[in-house]
Amino acid sequence: MPKKIWSLAVAGVLMAMLPSPGGAAAATATCTGNTVPLHLVNNTRSTLITASASASAAASQQSGAQNRGLVALTASQPGSGRVAVVRYRSGTDYRYVADAKAKGAAEAAGYRSDGETIYGSASPAPGCTVAIYQLQKSGSHQLAVGGAGVDALARAGWTAQGPLLYAADPPGRARPVASGPVAGALPADDADKVFRVAVLPDTQEEVHTDSDARLPQRAQYIADRQKSWDIRLAVSVGDIADWDTPDHAQYARSADQLAPLVRAVPFVAAVGNHDTQAVCPGGSACSGLSARTTVRDTTVFNRYFPASRFSLLRGEYEPGKIDNAYHTFRAGDVDWLVLNLELWPRPGVVDWARRVVAANPDKNVIVVTHSYLTKKGKILSNNGGYGSTSPKYLFDHLIRVYPNIKIVLSGHTGKDKMRLDKGTHGNRIVSYLQCFHSRTGNPFRRLSIHTDTGRIYSEIYTPSTGKKVTTKSVTGLKFVR
Repeated sequence: MPKKIWSLAVAGVLMAMLPSPGGAAAATATCTGNTVPLHLVNNTRSTLITASASASAAASQQSGAQNRGLVALTASQPGSGRVAVVRYRSGTDYRYVADAKAKGAAEAAGYRSDGETIYGSASPAPGCTVAIYQLQKSGSHQLAVGGAGVDALARAGWTAQGPLLYAADPPGRARPVASGPVAGALPADDADKVFRVAVLPDTQEEVHTDSDARLPQRAQYIADRQKSWDIRLAVSVGDIADWDTPDHAQYARSADQLAPLVRAVPFVAAVGNHDTQAVCPGGSACSGLSARTTVRDTTVFNRYFPASRFSLLRGEYEPGKIDNAYHTFRAGDVDWLVLNLELWPRPGVVDWARRVVAANPDKNVIVVTHSYLTKKGKILSNNGGYGSTSPKYLFDHLIRVYPNIKIVLSGHTGKDKMRLDKGTHGNRIVSYLQCFHSRTGNPFRRLSIHTDTGRIYSEIYTPSTGKKVTTKSVTGLKFVR
C-alpha cells in the first residue's frame, strides 16, 4: 500500500467508521492553515514568485513584465510533508530548487540563492488545490499555476519539470463549498423486499454555466420521489465536473446543485478522469504533464465533495480522500456495502478493496468505478492510456473472486449497456453502463432491486422531457442474507 500523506478528521463520520483492513497511519501534510501570500510576476523568459508584495510590484515595472497578483497561500515555516523551495538567480532568470541535487545543478550553472525560501506541500493534500510547476526552455525558467498554465507554456515549447509544491487558494478566488444537511441511513423496512437505487451518469456537460437547469432539476426530481419510490441510495459514476478553473466553478456548481438530492438520499460518487487535474479547459488532457500522475490529484474534487457529504461512509483507502471508500446500508431485508474505486485503480487500491470485501461476507456488494464497460458492453482490457491497471484486472482480482459482489456501475464512454458475468463461485454479476453524455437532456437510471426473487428491473428516466425507457431486466441473482 502506498505511503499515505492525507489527513482529515470528519466529525461524526470517522467516529462511526468500521476499521479499514490494512489501514496505516497518514502523514500530516495539509494546506488548510497556509497564510503566506505568494505573488507572481513573469515575462516571456522568466518568473518571479515571492511573498513580498513590494518585490513583486518592483518586478512588474520592468519591461514586458506581467503581474499575476496573489496566486496562492503557502506555509510560514517547515513542517511534516512540506518542501522548502529556494529561489536562485542568474542574471534575469530565476530558477527554483527543492532538493540537494537541484541545488547542485543550479550552482554549477552559475545560479546563486537570492535569499527567499517558500514552504509548500510536497504532494497533493487537503486544501492544496494550487499546484505550482517549473518549466524550462533554452536555459530559461518559467513557473505555471495549475495544469492550464502548464498547458499554455507547453504548447509554446516549454518543458515541465514537475510540480515544485502544492499550495492553498488565495482568499476570494475559489467559489464556496456547499454545506448543509445530508441524508443519513434511511430506515429499513424489513418486511419490504424491494427498494430502488438512482444512478447518475456523467453529468459534466451540465455544469458549464450557472443557467443550465438540468442537474438541479434531476436532483430535485429524485429527491421528490425518495419516499414514493423508496430510493435508498443515489450513485454518481463520475465526471461530475468537466475541467477545473481557477475559481473551481464547475465543482462548486455541481456540489451546490446536487444539494437537494444529497439532503434526501444517501449519496456515493466515483471520481472520473474529468474530476481530476489530468484534464484541462476544453476537456482534453493537459499538454506537458503526465496524465498518469495528475489523474491521482483529486484535491479539488475532495474539497467540494468531502467525506462529510457521504453519510453512509465507513472507511477510506487514504484518509481525507473519498477516491476509494466503502459505505454500508440496509435495504430489502439484506445488508449492503458500496465500494467506490478510482478509475483504472492502482494495485494497492485493489488489494485494499479485496480486504474490505473479504471482511464483509455478510453484505451484498455494489462496486462503482468510472471506467469499466466499453460502449459495446465489454469489460475494458486496457488502462485507458494513463491508468495503473485495467477494468479487466479489477474483474479478475476483485469482482469475479467474491460471491457477494452483485452489481458493478460505471460510465465514461458510450451510452447505456448491461452485461452479465459469472463469478468463480458460479454467482451472477450484473454490470450497468450509464454515460449518455447528453447535451440536451438529463437522463438517469433507476434500478428496482427485488431481493426476494433475485430480479433487478432497470429504467432510464429523463426529467427534462418526461421520457421513460424500460430496459431488460435481470434474473437469477442470489442475495446474501
